[in-house]
Amino acid sequence: MPKFGRNLSKKGILKELLLTVIGTTISIILTFGTAHILEQRQNKATGRQTAMMVIHDIDNNSQILNDAADMEKKYSELTQNAINHINDLDSIPLDSLALIYHYISRTDDFYFDNSKEKIFHSGQEGWKNINNPQFIDLVQQFYYGRSKIQDYFNSNKVFIEPVTREEQYEHLMESPNYIIGTNLSTILRRVLQEEKVKFFLAHSPYRQNYYSDVAREWKRTSDQLKFIMGITDAELQQYVESQSRFGRRMKERDLTGKWIDNGGSSDHTETIEFRRNHSFTHVVKQAYPSSVYTGQLYLTQTLLGTWELEGDSLIRIYQPGIRYEFDKSQISYGKETKDSVERLIAETEAQVAAMQKEEDHATTSTIGRLSNAVYIDPSDSKMEINTTANDANGKPVKTAVYMVREEH
Repeated sequence: MPKFGRNLSKKGILKELLLTVIGTTISIILTFGTAHILEQRQNKATGRQTAMMVIHDIDNNSQILNDAADMEKKYSELTQNAINHINDLDSIPLDSLALIYHYISRTDDFYFDNSKEKIFHSGQEGWKNINNPQFIDLVQQFYYGRSKIQDYFNSNKVFIEPVTREEQYEHLMESPNYIIGTNLSTILRRVLQEEKVKFFLAHSPYRQNYYSDVAREWKRTSDQLKFIMGITDAELQQYVESQSRFGRRMKERDLTGKWIDNGGSSDHTETIEFRRNHSFTHVVKQAYPSSVYTGQLYLTQTLLGTWELEGDSLIRIYQPGIRYEFDKSQISYGKETKDSVERLIAETEAQVAAMQKEEDHATTSTIGRLSNAVYIDPSDSKMEINTTANDANGKPVKTAVYMVREEH
């Protein structure tokens, strides 16, 4: 380093100044050069995350269509079987009749979730981070094609369910107490013989093939994009898992205390209290409104059990012997509905008493052992409980419940 303050000649001063300039220049190069390298790495990592987000979105859309093909096959076969036994519909289980009615009934228009597409198209800055024109072109082609297919589903008569909303309303009006389930066999015996329903059913193979063909094409697009970016299936899976997991793993001291279902309402509340001795109490309170009285009838269930934390999993083992409590104190009614209300209360009390008697003699729990991945947010006041359940087609679907810590 240059050393000023000494007696230097003019030549020495120039030498010291030169050394100072060189030293400063090297320092600037090192500082800004390192910052530039770090920025480049960060941009590359950000671009890779964006790429995996898009690829995962394409995979999800491909799976949606594969599921649609499976459901189409299942429901069309169920409907055809009902047509083959049109005079014996009363012998078909009610849940099967309900699936058939849902299959042929018009609901909302079909839409793909476009949130990831909006993120991708939100600005060209993200495209610079990806820095691969071929990748960007393929993604744009996918989203453009997806939009066209969505419009096709909502406009082509082959894909539009034959029973209109107006007809569904008429079916409700003709059903006892406006409950369509009490009249489904009669309704379907008539509706399934209509020409438009036969047309819809006849095109089921076309819909199955179309869903499957598009799903395969989108899966090829996904594989091509992964190949272009050098993204492995394992890396993508790691990304998916990281996106579905927020917060940190819980410890025992985090879990102990009383938690309230964050999605609860005045009609349905749930609380779980986890104690340090590894026991818990789970209380579920459900309201039952009615048109014959004002206020609410409440049924409360109290469940007991033990808990353990194993890694990121909360293990709950429920004990037999659920306690039921029926509360009729918060309703009011007039003379004109007195008989109906008292009859309803008597029937409900009898049902609750029967359930309680069954639980009093139970030796095993109807719930048994539950295992859920759990995480807690940075405030230490909100817990995420993850679970996996099978849908109507037997495919696993992940859901999450959020509970907040009770404030004292």
